[in-house]
Amino acid sequence: MSSIRQRFANVLAEIDRTIDRPMDITALADAAACSRFHFQRQFTAILGVSVAEYRRLLRLKRAGHQLAFRRETAVTEIAFDAAYENLESFSRAFKRVFGQSPSVFRQSPDWTTWHKTYDPLLELKGQIMPAGDLDFDSVRITRFPETLVARLEHRGPP
Repeated sequence: MSSIRQRFANVLAEIDRTIDRPMDITALADAAACSRFHFQRQFTAILGVSVAEYRRLLRLKRAGHQLAFRRETAVTEIAFDAAYENLESFSRAFKRVFGQSPSVFRQSPDWTTWHKTYDPLLELKGQIMPAGDLDFDSVRITRFPETLVARLEHRGPP
């Protein structure tokens, strides 16, 4: 893997790990081994979106999954989880990206627009971070008896 690809693979992995924390552009630039300003230019040139836009798209992607598959979760809670301060700004951003409001998406998701938004990014990410390092022979499926678990619901900012 080329040096630049390896550095940006590290950056993308760091973004994935820290998606729920405030963005530290200096740490990301350090992972790419370049200055903050050069890093931001390179990131935009390679992925076609800025670092902030990429993080926002990842959060909206997660929000879309939650809307479609976690119907018991309130839209407002999903908006806060996606780092929006209020439901209105979340709804505007979601509709701008997916062409549907969050409540309409929850009722009838438009997966075509979804894929038009994310497939190009996933393809680029796959080129930068190939899955060749995975050892599929080491995957184990373990069955165990039903187990009671406890759940603690968190309310408020993270």
